[in-house]
Amino acid sequence: MPLPNDFIKVQDFRKIHDRQFRRWPPHINILYPFVAKKYYKEALPLIKKALIGIKPFEITFKEIRYFEHKSKRCTLYLAPNPKEKMKELYSRLLKVFPFCNHQSSFKGGFTPHLSIGQAQNKIEAEKLLEEAKNELCPISFFVKSVYILSRNDPPDDIFRKEFEIQF
Repeated sequence: MPLPNDFIKVQDFRKIHDRQFRRWPPHINILYPFVAKKYYKEALPLIKKALIGIKPFEITFKEIRYFEHKSKRCTLYLAPNPKEKMKELYSRLLKVFPFCNHQSSFKGGFTPHLSIGQAQNKIEAEKLLEEAKNELCPISFFVKSVYILSRNDPPDDIFRKEFEIQF
């Protein structure tokens, strides 16, 4: 099955601007860190139960933003709209896995995002933001499942899909 053109555009941009391009596919982190891989099968029914009643929904990325880190480096990301649907997924899953709350520890709490690249500073981030906006926005996707990803230790630290849980 061929990849959608929008996915290819995101990947082409990430290939140039995202130093983690090799390690993981485009994604929106929900819970991080997650449980150890040896507990994935036990986690599956808990995830399925938490997602009962969630219907597939469309998100559109029409805005690009960036996080500024303490180092002054920046991470650019596509901001999903409506973000409330992603926040609902996070809230439901966090109730089941309250120790997976790293995403809540940042200023402003959980911010759903799809990382697309890094910049050395805010000036570079602003320039890259304009380039990304022209190349990538708007993009829409249907969200109909969550995935559990895993990775091995370096050098084989590429994230792989272990399970897909549809809703």
